[in-house]
Amino acid sequence: DEAPASAEGYLKRARVYEMTGNYGLACDDYRRANNFVPHDTGILYNLGRMCNMLAGGDKTTAGEKTKFYSEAITYLQEAIKAEFRNGKFYSEKVVSLIGLGLWDKALATSDTAIQMRDDAINYYYQGIIYQKINDDNTARRQLEKAVTKDKSLSAARLELARVLIRQGDINSALGQCSMVMQQEEKNVDAYLTRALAFEARLDYPSAIND
Repeated sequence: DEAPASAEGYLKRARVYEMTGNYGLACDDYRRANNFVPHDTGILYNLGRMCNMLAGGDKTTAGEKTKFYSEAITYLQEAIKAEFRNGKFYSEKVVSLIGLGLWDKALATSDTAIQMRDDAINYYYQGIIYQKINDDNTARRQLEKAVTKDKSLSAARLELARVLIRQGDINSALGQCSMVMQQEEKNVDAYLTRALAFEARLDYPSAIND
């Protein structure tokens, strides 16, 4: 189809690509929009998001992951430089830093994000980071805050369940899995996590059933 003649045209097409899961094409169009309007923080944020989505793809190689996450950081850092009080830029940068396994930087950035936006997703990210640095007690606290703030954040509930299993609190872990299943009947991760809980309780028939 014909190439758009303005940033707005590329942005509209990028959103359509994004809605249909074509993140590579969306990213290309956000880049083209960025050429029309350099330093636009909204476009830079979307470029960071798309790079993170591409990095997190199932078929992405290790080299591509590193490349995309690093690109995302470059775009998001430019957005932060222009608009340093915008909390969502920091939250998205945390995704990139977690993806690269830079736990200390991810923690520092997520601390900043929480100061600006005291919301569930930031506590969820901290729950992931604290697990990676072997601090399950703090991970549990942050994940509990995440699910208190947003009761429908399934990913945080299941992370919390896995922490609880490691801490031997199997009943609470099963409770978290059940809550996810009530919200999302076909959540595969919930069944796999519940199977881990049954296994930890030596209830192998239930684990196999899940």
